[in-house]
Amino acid sequence: MIRALVTVILIFITFAAGARDQQLLFFTVGSGDVTGGYFSAAQAICTTINYAENGKVHCSPDPSSGSLYNLSMLKKGELDFALVQSDWHRYAYEGKDIFSGQAAMTGLRSVMGLYPEAITIIVSAESGINSLADLIGKRIDMGFPSSGRFASITRLFELLDIESSDFKGVFGFTQGRAIDELCANHIDATVLIVGHPNSNVSRAMSECGAKMISFDGPVIETSLGAATDYQKAVVTSTTYPALESDIISYAVYSTIVTRADVAPELVDIFVTQTLENLENLSMESDILAGLTVEGLRTNGLTAPLHPGAEQAFKAISAKVAAETPNKSVNEKGGTTFSDSPPENAAPVQQTEAQPAPTEQQQRDAMEREKLIEEQAGGPGASNAARAQEHAEQAPHEIPEAVEPVQTYNHGYNQGNPQLQRPIVPPLPGRPVQLPARPVQRQVR
Repeated sequence: MIRALVTVILIFITFAAGARDQQLLFFTVGSGDVTGGYFSAAQAICTTINYAENGKVHCSPDPSSGSLYNLSMLKKGELDFALVQSDWHRYAYEGKDIFSGQAAMTGLRSVMGLYPEAITIIVSAESGINSLADLIGKRIDMGFPSSGRFASITRLFELLDIESSDFKGVFGFTQGRAIDELCANHIDATVLIVGHPNSNVSRAMSECGAKMISFDGPVIETSLGAATDYQKAVVTSTTYPALESDIISYAVYSTIVTRADVAPELVDIFVTQTLENLENLSMESDILAGLTVEGLRTNGLTAPLHPGAEQAFKAISAKVAAETPNKSVNEKGGTTFSDSPPENAAPVQQTEAQPAPTEQQQRDAMEREKLIEEQAGGPGASNAARAQEHAEQAPHEIPEAVEPVQTYNHGYNQGNPQLQRPIVPPLPGRPVQLPARPVQRQVR
């Protein structure tokens, strides 16, 4: 009898587990090296989505060798979403550069743009390297050949007439391994393309006194100044404790892409949960601090927005507009505060301030409440009657007049230091500014 009962219970558990698994929607996000920013960002986004969706979906951040691998696996259907540098995002969609010998990925769709990734040169303390020219004849790391980092650096060196034979040795390590080799004095420099603050960069500086040098100068300015894929960037001196001065460089953007055939409902969930949890994301990963709705919708994107992403951006913009007085939403999803209400705003009824009740009015009210309680059967029975009376007799209340607020847009918050983004979108003649200081991680 007991054995039969146990068998029935096990069958029920197995059936219930199977039903649950069928309802759970799994999807994957191609990221990068587990010690790098792509994996940190993907892990933070997946953690946030899984928590918010409460078991309805399961987002998995898959480690990979980087952008080019992610694009390949996305095209094959092995990945549902992928983090990709904005330059390779564009080349894949347009069928240019290394993609010129194959069909363009016209089915590529943008999901969102994340943060700037600066060309970051980290050199050992003993290397004697102080500029790009000093790299000649040294041992350098450029990343895995299948990574966007390797492809981008190779392309940059070609623009600068630098060949691999100009170096004593060229190596292809992950970010974490490159820092290990640098600190062990097995290489002299590693060239990264990363967002800041970056844990590997911080570790190199703190563990072995490595330093960051600028990627700038007349030759670089001439070669990259007109390039559409790169924007001038600044890593401010307060980003890392060991950084003594601002570092000038150039940056691309990290982007998230998918395929046109991925379900709009899934992309909607992905984008909606990201937009609604930007503060939590900054706590999960320092690299995601300072993200804004406008930036996420535009930064570094070439392929058309996926319909699911478009729907999510429109919904969050409408939600923000409805929750904030005197706020309109621009076409790109950013928000603008104005001193006057929108034209279609409902008129607000103005009322005069009501005088305080006299002592006699107060006594009458107390007697009336006592009478209601006696008739209804005890204390507290008059609450509903009092609320109804207030609703019928009291005028509609309106907030006190507030001072006009300054115009605010998600990219340009110079008027209020507390609203300033760590990352500021570029303007003509103005470089991208990377985070001024690391964000304090909080455990929730």
